[in-house]
Amino acid sequence: MDFAENLGLICDFDLAVCHHAVDLLSRERSDSRLKLAVNLSGHSILNSVFIKSLESLLKANSAISRQLIFEVTESAELTDLEAAHRVIQRLRMLGHRVFLDDFGAGAASFRYLHALSVDGIKIDGRYIREMGRTSRDLAMLRGLKRICDDLEIEIVAERVETETQAARLRELNLRLAQGWLFGKPAPKPVLQRREGDGLQLHRQLQAARRAVGKEA
Repeated sequence: MDFAENLGLICDFDLAVCHHAVDLLSRERSDSRLKLAVNLSGHSILNSVFIKSLESLLKANSAISRQLIFEVTESAELTDLEAAHRVIQRLRMLGHRVFLDDFGAGAASFRYLHALSVDGIKIDGRYIREMGRTSRDLAMLRGLKRICDDLEIEIVAERVETETQAARLRELNLRLAQGWLFGKPAPKPVLQRREGDGLQLHRQLQAARRAVGKEA
């Protein structure tokens, strides 16, 4: 994503990934459990041409609106939070959920959470990786959980790679997670069940980005 942003190609790239995701979900409509999350750069969110094209695509494929999720990244700063808020609400009105991605990775995370009405946040993976090393780490995760509960939004743990991490998340009552413990990137998402596991899987369309990058 950083590479595409630096070359000024991020809007075209994001739109291509959205088309790929819509095509995939349209082919797999027989299973409504399948949900895909697609990253959107701050550049794309604030680009009126991109948003017009995206809205046209989404309106033409409204049947999959509950299955396609958008994640706003911090890779590019949102310089106009009011405009970003309006765009996010337009996406939500079309039936799509919107999350803040890599929450805590940048200095603007809490400012974004305050200014933007979203459906949830995804905790940056470094907090999960360092979870349990000190009481401070666990206190921060508990604090984020309380904030999200008060705001009535979801919270997803990223980069869950070990059973120990999954167990600690269950202890914190964090019920949504993604990471290599549950599955690695693949050309096509695969629904799978982990018996006895209280964590729900939050799948991300990383494979689509790679596929588009190879085709470009």
